[in-house]
Amino acid sequence: MVKPYGRHFLVQVEDEASPDTVARITKLDTRTWGASFKSHTGRWDPLPDEGNRDEMITQVVNELGPYLDPANY
Repeated sequence: MVKPYGRHFLVQVEDEASPDTVARITKLDTRTWGASFKSHTGRWDPLPDEGNRDEMITQVVNELGPYLDPANY
Protein backbone atom coordinates (compact mmCIF):
# COMPACT_ATOMS: atom_id res chain seq x y z
CA MET A 1 0.00 0.00 0.00
CA VAL A 2 1.26 3.50 -0.82
CA LYS A 3 0.02 6.51 1.11
CA PRO A 4 0.77 10.19 0.38
CA TYR A 5 2.12 12.07 3.38
CA GLY A 6 3.28 15.66 2.82
CA ARG A 7 6.22 15.58 0.41
CA HIS A 8 6.55 11.80 0.81
CA PHE A 9 4.92 8.68 -0.47
CA LEU A 10 4.96 6.11 2.32
CA VAL A 11 5.28 2.46 1.30
CA GLN A 12 3.48 0.32 3.85
CA VAL A 13 3.02 -3.38 4.47
CA GLU A 14 -0.25 -4.37 6.10
CA ASP A 15 -0.03 -6.87 8.90
CA GLU A 16 -2.83 -8.15 11.12
CA ALA A 17 -2.87 -5.16 13.48
CA SER A 18 -2.00 -2.10 11.39
CA PRO A 19 0.08 -0.97 8.42
CA ASP A 20 3.83 -0.69 9.00
CA THR A 21 5.83 1.83 6.95
CA VAL A 22 8.93 0.20 5.45
CA ALA A 23 10.05 2.79 2.87
CA ARG A 24 9.36 6.27 1.62
CA ILE A 25 9.91 8.22 -1.56
CA THR A 26 10.60 11.89 -0.92
CA LYS A 27 10.33 14.88 -3.25
CA LEU A 28 13.66 16.73 -3.08
CA ASP A 29 12.88 19.44 -5.63
CA THR A 30 10.53 19.91 -8.59
CA ARG A 31 11.94 16.98 -10.59
CA THR A 32 14.13 15.00 -8.20
CA TRP A 33 13.06 12.32 -5.75
CA GLY A 34 14.97 10.25 -3.24
CA ALA A 35 14.15 7.03 -1.45
CA SER A 36 14.89 5.67 2.01
CA PHE A 37 13.97 2.67 4.11
CA LYS A 38 13.13 2.33 7.77
CA SER A 39 15.82 0.31 9.52
CA HIS A 40 15.30 -1.95 12.52
CA THR A 41 16.33 1.00 14.75
CA GLY A 42 13.44 3.10 13.41
CA ARG A 43 15.74 5.52 11.58
CA TRP A 44 15.39 6.42 7.91
CA ASP A 45 18.40 5.24 5.90
CA PRO A 46 18.71 6.68 2.40
CA LEU A 47 19.05 4.56 -0.70
CA PRO A 48 22.06 5.69 -2.77
CA ASP A 49 20.38 7.24 -5.83
CA GLU A 50 18.17 10.14 -6.77
CA GLY A 51 16.01 10.44 -9.87
CA ASN A 52 12.53 11.02 -11.13
CA ARG A 53 9.59 9.53 -9.27
CA ASP A 54 9.28 6.48 -11.49
CA GLU A 55 12.98 5.66 -11.14
CA MET A 56 12.71 5.83 -7.36
CA ILE A 57 9.64 3.59 -7.33
CA THR A 58 11.58 1.06 -9.40
CA GLN A 59 14.58 1.32 -7.08
CA VAL A 60 12.46 0.75 -3.97
CA VAL A 61 10.83 -2.32 -5.53
CA ASN A 62 14.19 -3.71 -6.72
CA GLU A 63 16.10 -3.05 -3.50
CA LEU A 64 13.38 -3.76 -0.95
CA GLY A 65 11.17 -6.25 -2.79
CA PRO A 66 11.36 -9.02 -0.13
CA TYR A 67 10.40 -6.54 2.59
CA LEU A 68 7.32 -5.46 0.63
CA ASP A 69 5.87 -8.98 0.64
CA PRO A 70 3.77 -9.50 3.79
CA ALA A 71 4.71 -13.19 3.76
CA ASN A 72 8.38 -12.23 4.30
CA TYR A 73 7.78 -9.41 6.71
